[in-house]
Amino acid sequence: MKDGNLVGVIIIIFFAVSITLVTMNMVMTTSETLDPELVGTMTTEEIQLYLSERGSSNMLLLYLIPLLAFAGLLVGVISYRFMSNGKSAESHIKKDGKVILNFLNLSERNVIEKIMESGGKCQQVELSRLPGLSKVKTHRILNDMERKGIIKRERYGKINMIVLDRGLKEALTG
Repeated sequence: MKDGNLVGVIIIIFFAVSITLVTMNMVMTTSETLDPELVGTMTTEEIQLYLSERGSSNMLLLYLIPLLAFAGLLVGVISYRFMSNGKSAESHIKKDGKVILNFLNLSERNVIEKIMESGGKCQQVELSRLPGLSKVKTHRILNDMERKGIIKRERYGKINMIVLDRGLKEALTG
């Protein structure tokens, strides 16, 4: 799970627990009743004072619950915003990979497609067999692409292995 998702889940759980505790407290305080034996010994002023104190605590809770509900809504919106940012970034990466190909000429695009078909790396000699490419032209195209950071050349004896940049490969495979 991503860090943003974990924080969002923790915040939502905290909010749910706090609303539950406030609601349980409100139910417990409103269910309190006066003992009939005590009422007989209390004066009218004492009864009114008790009822007014109990009413003021209930009023506080009545204002607190909507406030907490609004805070929960706000937390939910903010959590959703943080969680949805990762998805939009992934869709931008997919689009960026296709946009990068538009900046390459036809020969370079053909080379990239061949490398992608081979799983992200292939031998230079295979690329020189593409239609319209000679060994010299392939060498020059690969030099330009290596200078741009699109590919890397790895030498294995007399064989050059052409490896597509990891970031570009991920962007193109999506």
